Amino acid sequence: LVLARKWKDLDPLVQKSKLAAEFRGTSDYVVQRYFASPLLLDGLKFDLRLYVVVTSVVPLRAYLFKEGLARFCTVPYQPPKDSNLQDACMHLTNYAVNKKSKDFQPTENLAQHAEGSKRSVSAVFQQIEQLYGASADELWSKVGHLAANTLMALRPGLVEFYVHEQPRPLHPLGPKGFQIIGLDVLIDGDLEPRLLELN
Repeated sequence: LVLARKWKDLDPLVQKSKLAAEFRGTSDYVVQRYFASPLLLDGLKFDLRLYVVVTSVVPLRAYLFKEGLARFCTVPYQPPKDSNLQDACMHLTNYAVNKKSKDFQPTENLAQHAEGSKRSVSAVFQQIEQLYGASADELWSKVGHLAANTLMALRPGLVEFYVHEQPRPLHPLGPKGFQIIGLDVLIDGDLEPRLLELN
């Protein structure tokens, strides 16, 4: 994971990937826009891992699970600048990055779901309501719209996949299956959910 302000900051990564490509073939990379005004709790940046189960593509039918994990950075947030841009534990909410931090606070049991570096989404939404006045129902409604719009954008690709790569009937009465999609969502300072990535 690399945080960069300018394209030229990626030159070392480009050189490294060119060398790797000579030995392993092509390499894939993801570039994301950085949201510099995240909502903070306890002075920390966080994101949400939420799950949607897709039970049908034609017609599109999916269900959002109203719980999930909130993953917190372990270093208090400051807007990105040259002096802190390399502090991954301040800017990246990835569990794999933050679990190595000396400030990582493990959650030992279910009774601690409202504290630590990994918390339940329900506890985080309750804290947001107490601090910022936005109810859990409002937040879930916004997240639901984000999930629906994301699935609508994915739908043509899903139809193409099931018709051409995994031929099977798409009719609702045909054979059944499902797909679970993990949504990584950041809530910005205006209390708007922003899609970070899909898993």
